[in-house]
Amino acid sequence: MGTLALLFAAGLIAACLTVWAKVAAKWRLGVPLIAYEPRRAATWNIVDLLAIVVCYVLTNIAIFVVLHGAVTLSASEPSKAQEAAAALVATSLTNLLTMGLAMLWIHSRTGATWADFGFRTDRAAGDLKLGLATFAAVSIPVYALQGLLSQFVSEQHPIIDLLQKHREPWLLAVSSVSAVIVAPLAEEFFFRVLFQSWVESQAIRNAPQPDAFQSSSSDDSPSASLLAGPADPHNPYSPSPSTAESPSEELPPPGHATESPPAARYWVAGIRWDRAAMVVSSAVFALMHLGHGAAPIPLFFLALALGYLYQRTGRLLPSVTVHFCLNACSLALLYLGLPGEIK
Repeated sequence: MGTLALLFAAGLIAACLTVWAKVAAKWRLGVPLIAYEPRRAATWNIVDLLAIVVCYVLTNIAIFVVLHGAVTLSASEPSKAQEAAAALVATSLTNLLTMGLAMLWIHSRTGATWADFGFRTDRAAGDLKLGLATFAAVSIPVYALQGLLSQFVSEQHPIIDLLQKHREPWLLAVSSVSAVIVAPLAEEFFFRVLFQSWVESQAIRNAPQPDAFQSSSSDDSPSASLLAGPADPHNPYSPSPSTAESPSEELPPPGHATESPPAARYWVAGIRWDRAAMVVSSAVFALMHLGHGAAPIPLFFLALALGYLYQRTGRLLPSVTVHFCLNACSLALLYLGLPGEIK
């Protein structure tokens, strides 16, 4: 088993170096790492997000009370493992149920589609490949940073603590489903799709009106272009000749990639809101893991990569793939590193 782990680690390091070599080559050429694919701005608002948070908290409490009651009825004195498993199952069910309710609510209120929620299968093979390549690129730096920080701050995580104290196979199965399958899907949906997209949309909604870009000699007609003016080749967010000439031009069809976001789409008040959205959502994601030792620090940098994937593609599968692979590897390393034998 130790030899297998070493071979896997060597392969992962080789893959990491290969991907970073390709990244360096793109940086030298000045081309985007991932082609930008336009999408609609988020149709939900801050009220929707707050309602979803309240729904999550209430749902989690209700499900936990029901499951804890069931465990208590089945055993007069439930073990710590049973109580912890009930909490894990409650969290997983809450994540899935809240996701479903959030999509139903937003769809009924704004008409948001599956594509708006990041669910598209037309490029699944490419998204899987992109997610695996990103996992190879970020896994070694993230694990190295986590290992370094663990020398100064003891590692703390409820699943780690649980599996270190209880070796039952059924508990490992429950932890695997919760951490490897449900958590990546739910967290990417909540933090990337709902929250990051909403932050990005503030730039679009608060963009200056067309008359702010018009000079005194410009056309005063309502159809004057918001993006009128020459293109700046040094600013990827400046208007392109096509958008300057066609102010009513629609976004390219789904799946059509461009090198940069639509002109001036995210550049408002001197802030690049696409990048700000990634930083803010990553910070919130990391803060949600406070109490897990030094984990928030490497998780912040991981979340930046996940946010970049979503910002460029507008799809969930790439970031979910990275998240899935990292959690699966972490759980496998934890299992291999635990002393004793599975009962």
